[in-house]
Amino acid sequence: MIYRFFPAIVVYSRALTTTATSYIQLLENILAKGYDIVKFFSKTEFPLSQKKQAEEVCHEALKAIASGNGEQSEKARILLETYNEKINSHNVQQFWENIRLRNERFKTRNVQLHLDEKKKQQFIQVESNVIEEFHVTGNRLLSEFKATTSANLMNDPGSKEKRTMDSGELSKNSKKIKTTNTDEIDSESNDLEENDEKEIKNLIEDKVYLMNDQ
Repeated sequence: MIYRFFPAIVVYSRALTTTATSYIQLLENILAKGYDIVKFFSKTEFPLSQKKQAEEVCHEALKAIASGNGEQSEKARILLETYNEKINSHNVQQFWENIRLRNERFKTRNVQLHLDEKKKQQFIQVESNVIEEFHVTGNRLLSEFKATTSANLMNDPGSKEKRTMDSGELSKNSKKIKTTNTDEIDSESNDLEENDEKEIKNLIEDKVYLMNDQ
């Protein structure tokens, strides 16, 4: 069992060594260009939740550089002597504060996007419900109007008198009555349909206003 896991342990150790070496090289380049350790934190891009880990990685890299005889060894030794003061300096603390503010802005933006999407979905649902409700009501009212108009025509005394006329005259006048009353019904129907769009728009605006006001 030990030999089975040994290759994995070797690979993991090599990965750690490679990462540590890259941090050392990065810090050496930063020191060579005259930058402070805040540049190291910026380049490594550790998240705010790993602030302590970032400080430890920087400290270990400084120790590795200071233990050698390279051009930046003396700078590294000086930084090690005042390392606590350096990581608590205004520049470094301001760097982490900027990271925190950036995270807050990102979080706030995501929340706002979620709210906007939710409001959009609510508006679409309200619009759909209002249109459906309006059409159902409109169809019902139109059916009632047609039924009432037809009933009134049947009960009209003038219509009864026309039934006593001869068949030719009755047929002729019936066509006129049918045409006239059909035109009246169609005219009323068109008036109702022309008002549909305005009524739907007004109902949607009223419901959305009430929803946002709650």
